[in-house]
Amino acid sequence: MIWSLDEPYAGGLPSWFVFKEMSKDVKVAITGSGGDELFGNYGKFRIFEKKYLLQLKLFLNRNLDLKGTPFGQNYHSLRRYFRHNEKLDFLLAPNQEIRSTEAFLQDSFDSLGCNNIRDKIASIDLHGQLPDEFLLMTDRFSMAHSLEARVPLLDNELFDFVFSIPADQRTNYKDVKYLLKKSMHDLFPDSALNLPKKGFVLPVNRWLKGKLKPHLKFFFDPRYLKEQEIFQPNLYKNLILPFLDGRPIGATKVWTLLMFQLWHSVFINNKSQSPPSHTLRDIVS
Repeated sequence: MIWSLDEPYAGGLPSWFVFKEMSKDVKVAITGSGGDELFGNYGKFRIFEKKYLLQLKLFLNRNLDLKGTPFGQNYHSLRRYFRHNEKLDFLLAPNQEIRSTEAFLQDSFDSLGCNNIRDKIASIDLHGQLPDEFLLMTDRFSMAHSLEARVPLLDNELFDFVFSIPADQRTNYKDVKYLLKKSMHDLFPDSALNLPKKGFVLPVNRWLKGKLKPHLKFFFDPRYLKEQEIFQPNLYKNLILPFLDGRPIGATKVWTLLMFQLWHSVFINNKSQSPPSHTLRDIVS
């Protein structure tokens, strides 16, 4: 999977196996990419409407000047990623001039012409994470399994039509996909339309503290880090070891670091020009 991605990436493992299974039976697949972003994306807007708009008694469809709404830091904190200061602390020689992700998101938010909180967040997702992460992953994973993946929800005409609908009609505070489901009520039974969300959640925490624990010790050994010259040698002591000891450190952060180290091992250490023949188990054997 890491070879097929070609670049550091800490997501996608569930999708890799989905495409692998699909390729056993079909050569062309339809994906739901874009469905979340078009219709509220898990209600990301809720925290901002509640905290910054409703408390100021501002309403959704008024022509508001939202520039300066504290967006970047709060949006970023929702995702369990490393904060900017954490990144600088863990890197051996950080570039202090690099702009933080929070600042980038804030500038993106302020530069958008629309004055609707739901449209702004949708635009950021549709022009950022969707093409830069999800569609990239879909393209490379499907190609890796000789599968052609198509994304009908991102058809140009459908996309333009959906965004011609006012935000408060396109999405619903309690049920963000209500309009999409309502439009499909004559095609699917209620039992299907009303099924709860089932995400592709993997037991990453259990893996990291179980089968992958030797890999954490290998890739974050102070001697390995010192030779690698990317991370501070005390990263294992300050982050990895406390995580393994049960401290409240998100598994997502540790998983992200491990995936980077695996990518670095394949493309930088081994200078691979072809898919690696060794397995994950071979690394620490």
